[in-house]
Amino acid sequence: MKNLIKTVLVFGFILFLSNEGFGQNKEVNPNVTWKIVFSDEKPVIEGYSYIYKFSGQHSFDYTLNVFHGKTEGANIFIEVYDMQGSVISQYDYVSQFETTELSFNVENNATYQVKIRIGDTTPESPEEYKSTISLLKREKT
Repeated sequence: MKNLIKTVLVFGFILFLSNEGFGQNKEVNPNVTWKIVFSDEKPVIEGYSYIYKFSGQHSFDYTLNVFHGKTEGANIFIEVYDMQGSVISQYDYVSQFETTELSFNVENNATYQVKIRIGDTTPESPEEYKSTISLLKREKT
């Protein structure tokens, strides 16, 4: 009897987890319907470029959030490219905030890449920042 209960509980737990899902698309706020395409938390070295690829769909709005933790005039450079190298959207700004956001749309269902750099390309003494980079999407209304 105990084995039967344990088996049912384990099976129920696995079924619960499969319904919750562990995929990349999770709802952030059900009222807004933003979903995470990717999120990466890593140390970023000033002056280095980081490239991420994602599958874009023209029926979605996208926003890229970069939390870098630097408040003293961080030079943030973000570009979104299609795979032919055409710039879809870009952001080159000296930010006074710890978080930078870039919203954009894609024209076709295709693979796109995001290039992110914090700081100048040739810093005298590169610093390392703990950063979180997240790409969110929602259906166009």
